[in-house]
Amino acid sequence: MANKKARISLVGCGRIAKEGHLPYLRENKLVELVGAMDVNEKNRADICAKFDIGGSYEDAEKMLDETRPDGVLLCTPNWIHKDLTLMAAERGIHVFCEKPMAVNSEQCEQMTTACEKAGVLLQMGMAKRFDQGIVKVKKMFSGGELGHVSQIMTSCLNPPSPRFDSVLFETAKKWASLFGADLEEKLGLWRMLDPRTGGGLMLEMGTHLLDLIYFICGETPSEWNGFINKSRDDMIWENQGSMLVKFPSGLIASADMNMNTTANNLIGENGFVLGEKSSVSFSLINGMWFGLPFYHNIPTILLKYGTLSPLTGIGIPIPVKTGKSVYMYKRQMDYFVDRILGRDTDYFGFGADFAALGRDGLAAMRVIDTVYAGRNKEMEKEEPAGAAKRAVKAKAVKKRVAVKKKLK
Repeated sequence: MANKKARISLVGCGRIAKEGHLPYLRENKLVELVGAMDVNEKNRADICAKFDIGGSYEDAEKMLDETRPDGVLLCTPNWIHKDLTLMAAERGIHVFCEKPMAVNSEQCEQMTTACEKAGVLLQMGMAKRFDQGIVKVKKMFSGGELGHVSQIMTSCLNPPSPRFDSVLFETAKKWASLFGADLEEKLGLWRMLDPRTGGGLMLEMGTHLLDLIYFICGETPSEWNGFINKSRDDMIWENQGSMLVKFPSGLIASADMNMNTTANNLIGENGFVLGEKSSVSFSLINGMWFGLPFYHNIPTILLKYGTLSPLTGIGIPIPVKTGKSVYMYKRQMDYFVDRILGRDTDYFGFGADFAALGRDGLAAMRVIDTVYAGRNKEMEKEEPAGAAKRAVKAKAVKKRVAVKKKLK
């Protein structure tokens, strides 16, 4: 395997592939990019030209059969993940699947089972496990530096966007189209507007927060509950949510999301790990989404609080290594390639399987499913007139969403 290269193909030529994965795969001397598939011809052509990918396809099954890759990246909307994963597993192809893993836990179970039976890797796109700051937090937790940890609190907060049915937004879309850009696609707004996603902010960002918690404490929860809320009628899905989970050890953790606030975090995750000896806070800002060329040099901010902190309110900064060579998206791709080639993947001393795999994605989706099920029961109790009104609004939003094509 020393001289072997991992042959990688791609399904979905959008932003996450272009900015988060392909730049690092192209630079990896152990990788050969053999195919790219997308129903959007322009996106596909741009990706193939920029990353020198010879195989350009409009059909995923044809691409897998003709390129015969060792691994495939699934960077498509989540409602297509299950079918593509099963397709790859049947062919003995390792899978890297972007989050959210699927539409619900039933689909996640099918994906995980299929890959386990086929003996192929199913790695989830949970890049935060590779972040240098989060790795330090986990080491502080597992090494006993914090003492007994009783609680973990996490959040993801975003400012409100213009209403999607407003004149301002429609004008912005028209201006963007003059430069050949689809604003809804570029900003990922289909996540809140397309009925096929199966959920909104909790599905999109709740998966990240839950996985962060699971990674830090090394457990999956035994009890959980939560709530969601949709405060805007120009969206199909919820823009606010909160989950509370309890682990067998007794540790309690929370995950809060809100995309309708003027809080100080644009894109990223914040958190507090509370120990009886000391505590640590983290603020992880993913600068990639700002389009910054130096995004890999934006460190996670860590502050450690000790005995005197309640009196002084001062946390001691903990230095975090930065740079392209250790950037979380690069290391995530390194892991996928190294696993395919049978190379060492114990990067941080957590063992070879520290990345989020299929069972981890399934564990997060089970919690989210429960929260959505609770919300559905509440909605069933509402007056029929209220339900009918909501259905009319949802139908109106669906008409405004321009779904270009369906994946073959």
